[in-house]
Amino acid sequence: MSSSRLLGDIGATNVHFALLERDGRIHRHETLRNLDYDAIDEALDAYLGRLEGNERSKEAAFGIAAPVTGDRVAMINAPWSFSLAALKKKYGGH
Repeated sequence: MSSSRLLGDIGATNVHFALLERDGRIHRHETLRNLDYDAIDEALDAYLGRLEGNERSKEAAFGIAAPVTGDRVAMINAPWSFSLAALKKKYGGH
Protein backbone atom coordinates (compact mmCIF):
# COMPACT_ATOMS: atom_id res chain seq x y z
CA MET A 1 0.00 0.00 0.00
CA SER A 2 1.16 3.49 -0.77
CA SER A 3 2.21 5.97 1.88
CA SER A 4 0.64 8.75 -0.19
CA ARG A 5 -2.84 10.19 0.06
CA LEU A 6 -5.13 10.95 -2.87
CA LEU A 7 -6.21 14.58 -3.17
CA GLY A 8 -9.10 15.79 -5.30
CA ASP A 9 -10.36 19.26 -6.14
CA ILE A 10 -13.75 18.79 -7.77
CA GLY A 11 -14.89 21.97 -9.48
CA ALA A 12 -17.66 22.86 -11.87
CA THR A 13 -15.43 22.64 -14.97
CA ASN A 14 -12.43 20.51 -14.00
CA VAL A 15 -11.43 17.94 -11.46
CA HIS A 16 -7.84 17.91 -10.23
CA PHE A 17 -6.27 14.81 -8.72
CA ALA A 18 -2.83 14.43 -7.15
CA LEU A 19 -0.93 12.37 -4.63
CA LEU A 20 0.32 13.88 -1.38
CA GLU A 21 3.33 12.20 0.17
CA ARG A 22 3.78 12.08 3.94
CA ASP A 23 6.72 14.49 3.59
CA GLY A 24 4.43 17.08 1.96
CA ARG A 25 5.49 16.57 -1.67
CA ILE A 26 2.67 16.62 -4.22
CA HIS A 27 3.06 14.66 -7.43
CA ARG A 28 1.11 12.88 -10.16
CA HIS A 29 -1.11 15.95 -10.60
CA GLU A 30 -3.65 15.64 -13.37
CA THR A 31 -6.53 17.84 -14.51
CA LEU A 32 -9.57 16.24 -16.13
CA ARG A 33 -12.52 18.02 -17.74
CA ASN A 34 -15.80 17.16 -16.01
CA LEU A 35 -17.71 17.08 -19.31
CA ASP A 36 -15.51 14.20 -20.49
CA TYR A 37 -17.02 11.94 -17.79
CA ASP A 38 -20.60 11.09 -16.88
CA ALA A 39 -19.84 10.71 -13.17
CA ILE A 40 -17.17 11.45 -10.58
CA ASP A 41 -16.25 7.78 -10.26
CA GLU A 42 -15.55 7.59 -14.01
CA ALA A 43 -13.08 10.48 -13.69
CA LEU A 44 -11.56 8.89 -10.60
CA ASP A 45 -11.24 5.53 -12.38
CA ALA A 46 -9.47 7.25 -15.29
CA TYR A 47 -6.96 8.87 -12.92
CA LEU A 48 -6.42 5.77 -10.80
CA GLY A 49 -6.00 3.66 -13.94
CA ARG A 50 -2.85 5.62 -14.79
CA LEU A 51 -1.23 5.01 -11.39
CA GLU A 52 1.05 2.14 -10.55
CA GLY A 53 -0.37 -0.39 -8.10
CA ASN A 54 1.99 0.73 -5.34
CA GLU A 55 0.80 4.34 -5.73
CA ARG A 56 -2.77 3.51 -4.75
CA SER A 57 -3.94 4.77 -1.39
CA LYS A 58 -6.92 4.02 0.80
CA GLU A 59 -6.80 7.56 2.19
CA ALA A 60 -8.27 10.48 0.28
CA ALA A 61 -9.48 14.03 0.76
CA PHE A 62 -11.66 15.94 -1.69
CA GLY A 63 -12.70 19.56 -1.92
CA ILE A 64 -15.87 20.08 -3.91
CA ALA A 65 -17.76 23.04 -5.36
CA ALA A 66 -21.04 21.99 -3.76
CA PRO A 67 -22.62 21.93 -0.33
CA VAL A 68 -22.11 18.65 1.51
CA THR A 69 -24.87 18.24 4.07
CA GLY A 70 -25.37 14.49 3.99
CA ASP A 71 -24.56 11.40 1.97
CA ARG A 72 -25.90 12.69 -1.36
CA VAL A 73 -23.84 15.40 -3.08
CA ALA A 74 -25.24 17.28 -6.08
CA MET A 75 -22.93 19.62 -7.96
CA ILE A 76 -24.31 23.14 -8.35
CA ASN A 77 -22.71 24.07 -11.72
CA ALA A 78 -22.04 20.59 -13.11
CA PRO A 79 -24.24 17.57 -13.86
CA TRP A 80 -22.61 15.22 -11.33
CA SER A 81 -24.44 13.81 -8.33
CA PHE A 82 -23.11 11.03 -6.13
CA SER A 83 -23.29 9.22 -2.81
CA LEU A 84 -20.34 9.51 -0.44
CA ALA A 85 -21.12 6.07 1.00
CA ALA A 86 -21.16 4.52 -2.48
CA LEU A 87 -17.76 6.06 -3.33
CA LYS A 88 -16.29 4.80 -0.05
CA LYS A 89 -17.67 1.31 -0.70
CA LYS A 90 -16.42 1.22 -4.30
CA TYR A 91 -12.90 2.35 -3.42
CA GLY A 92 -12.49 0.53 -0.12
CA GLY A 93 -12.65 3.47 2.25
CA HIS A 94 -14.11 3.47 5.71
